[in-house]
This record gives sequence, structure tokens and C-alpha cells, in this order.
Amino acid sequence: MAGKKRGAGLCAAVLLCSGILFPLQLLAQEKSAEFHCQQGIAWFRSKQWDKAIAAFNQALALDPRHVKSYLGRGVTYVFAKQPERAVPDFNRVLELQPQGPDTFAAYLNRGLAYRDLGRYDQALADFNRALILKPDNVLALFYKASALDLSGRRAEALTALKEFVRRCPEKESTRPLLEQAKGRIKLLEAPAAARKPPGG
Repeated sequence: MAGKKRGAGLCAAVLLCSGILFPLQLLAQEKSAEFHCQQGIAWFRSKQWDKAIAAFNQALALDPRHVKSYLGRGVTYVFAKQPERAVPDFNRVLELQPQGPDTFAAYLNRGLAYRDLGRYDQALADFNRALILKPDNVLALFYKASALDLSGRRAEALTALKEFVRRCPEKESTRPLLEQAKGRIKLLEAPAAARKPPGG
């Protein structure tokens, strides 16, 4: 009988301790860079750029070497039409992780930032680096074609766009890019008088 009471008391004590520890664990988690980084990703997915950037800033205040937060903030700056602020974040990712799981994304997205800034040679260099890391990545090929097109290298852009269309799988997520690429191919193949600049 005494053993049963001791067992019940021990069980209650464990439950009580668990109830105290769980909020403390949550509190500790909320103070971690990873927690704020995940919040930033969630805000990014809901297209709330300012809130995403604030969350990534909090993560980096806690851990100035948190690679995913630099990457997330950089990507958010690109989508928020602030490419000049994105470039230093991607540079930092590549300083902290010259070779690693986020290197490809850093080159790809820095290429986009350079493209949006009109720095086409640097954009192309980054898209080429991304393609060295992932030769089968059709998104990197599409962005490379767009940078070639915007820089006036029409023949190379046409070749890259045709390669993209050939290699890109037909699925819901890629349909808009495929349609865009096919439309641009038609314009690039048209007589010079009928051509429009990309985005025109």
C-alpha cells in the first residue's frame, strides 16, 4: 500500500515538474535564433515582408552567424524590391558557408538581386556558379536566360530559353515560367522590327 502511494506521489511530482519545465522550454525556444528564423519564413510565405525582415533581424541579433537568417532576409529583400540590401546578406552567407546546403540558394538569389540592379555580368556569373552546383536546376537556367535577354545578348538568351523549355517538366508549378519562356522565344525569333524588350 505504501509503495502504491509513493508511486502515485512520484507520478504527480513528475507531472508537476513537466508542467513547470514545458513553459520554460518554450521561453528558451522563443529566445533562440532558429525560432525567430522560422517566424521570418512564415511571415515571408504570407508575403508580409516587413514582419519577415523584423523576425530575421531578431534572429541575427541573437546569433550573428545564423546562415539561414541571412539567406531568408536576403530573399525577402529581393521580393520586397530592395535588391541593394539583399546583396550583403548573400555575401555573408557565402562567407560563412562557402560550400554547404545554402550555397546554391545564395548564388541563385544574389544573381536575382544583381539582375534587378542591372548588374548583368555579376548576375550571370552567379547563375553560372549556381548551375555548376546544380546543373539540372531549371530555375537557375531560366534566370540566366532572363539576365542574358535583359543585357541584350539575344542569341544566347534564345539558346538558354530553348534549353529551359526542353528540360523543364510540365507541371502546375512550372507552367507560368514555361509560358513566359515560350512567349519570349517567339518574340526573339520574330523579325527585328517586331521585337519588344523583355517585360515590354
